[in-house]
Amino acid sequence: MEYFSHEPSSVTYRGHNDVLFKRDFGKFYIDNFPDLKVVSYGFIWQKEFSCFDNINWWLFEKTH
Repeated sequence: MEYFSHEPSSVTYRGHNDVLFKRDFGKFYIDNFPDLKVVSYGFIWQKEFSCFDNINWWLFEKTH
């Protein structure tokens, strides 16, 4: 599960810079690893699940 953003950016985490990032990781993986196929994906909405931020998840399958 990853933080989503259309543009890659850094998020300050516990007072530290450049240790936490958000971007469209699903697109990044597909663009850089052509042998991956998306099996499933989803979104965890902070309003519904208050213990999380807004995040995306992906499930990939490696193809040959």
